[in-house]
Amino acid sequence: MQSAFVQCSNGGAPTFTVDTGGNVTKETANQHTDLLFGRTPGNAIAVTYTWRWTFSDGSRQQYESDTVFSNKVPWFIYGDTSTCYPSPVAYDVGNIATHEFGHIYGLDHDSGRFTTMYSYGYTGETLKRTLQSHEAGAVAGLYR
Repeated sequence: MQSAFVQCSNGGAPTFTVDTGGNVTKETANQHTDLLFGRTPGNAIAVTYTWRWTFSDGSRQQYESDTVFSNKVPWFIYGDTSTCYPSPVAYDVGNIATHEFGHIYGLDHDSGRFTTMYSYGYTGETLKRTLQSHEAGAVAGLYR
C-alpha cells in the first residue's frame, strides 16, 4: 500500500506513511486517513470515502479519506508488474490501491480501459499499479 501512495504523491502532492498499527473496523470521520479490509456496498472491490471540514474562522479546509477494501473478494500481491496473471483469480492489492488512492488525491474515474482511474478492476490485473502520465499530471496540477 505504501508504494501505491508513492505512485500518487509524485509531482508535489503530500505524502502518506502507512502505519499498520491501527484497529479501525469501518470508515469513520475521525480526522485520520484509514485503510482497512471490510464491508463495501454492492459488488464494489474497494471504496474511498472523503469528508471535508471547514475551520470555524473559514481560514482553511481539512480533508480526510478512508479506503475500504472488500473482505468479500480474494486478494493477492505479486512482486513484478506484468500486465496480468492467469492465476490466482484474485485482485492485486497494489493495482486496486493505486486507483483508490488516486481518489484520495482528488482524481475521478477515467474512461480509458487501461488507465489506473478506470472505474473497474479485474482479477489478475497488475498494470494499474502506476498512474498514466495524464493522471500523474492531473495530481501534480491539483497540488501546485
